[in-house]
Amino acid sequence: LALMLMAGPFARGQADELKRRGFLGAAVAPLEEGGDGVRVLRVLPGSPAEGVGLAEGDVIVEVDNEPVTDPLSFVTLVGSRGAGEEVTVRFRRGDEPMDVRVTFAEFPREEWDGAEVIYGSVASAAGLQRTIVTKPEGDGTFPVFFLIQGLGCFSMESPQAGLAPYGELVRAFSEAGYVTLRVEKPGCGDSQGGPCADVDFETERDGYLQALKAIKAMRFVDPGRILI
Repeated sequence: LALMLMAGPFARGQADELKRRGFLGAAVAPLEEGGDGVRVLRVLPGSPAEGVGLAEGDVIVEVDNEPVTDPLSFVTLVGSRGAGEEVTVRFRRGDEPMDVRVTFAEFPREEWDGAEVIYGSVASAAGLQRTIVTKPEGDGTFPVFFLIQGLGCFSMESPQAGLAPYGELVRAFSEAGYVTLRVEKPGCGDSQGGPCADVDFETERDGYLQALKAIKAMRFVDPGRILI
């Protein structure tokens, strides 16, 4: 804005092949006065944005010569880069234009108290898709809450769990003793494929079916108790 464990059919090799998305660490908003660009609202401590000197109030206008027209275009440009990639960010500080070269860090992974967070992937018709599983502490088998995303093309990952509606919902089921499962749509988060908006029904459904098969085979899951 981790803990990385692989188990069962969420294969170690697949997870290693699935590149982690990049992280800049700047929260932005539209310009109050209108026009192209986004205003930096906050820079996270220790982030690449802080490292290159971006500050609250700066106006970002380009990423690698691609224009930033609004927050969505900025998120799209940043989200298409992987961890370790370097880009040029052009911004204004007052009336002075400035350029900085910034290397994206790895997007922070979820870390939960009272639950293991397992990052994996499944092979689907769209390519490799990111899966995020949480497992309550303790032994035995657990029921599963499989949360399928509604409309929209955005990540379901919540590094600061509880701040986003999906994060709150997943945490509530986890605290009630459920294993939880999320699948990132093609082209969203770390998932391959996409663009998300162009993915057809059968391709999207296949990702969920592959994840469902995988979760049923995990050693700590009761395959007869899965809530979708």
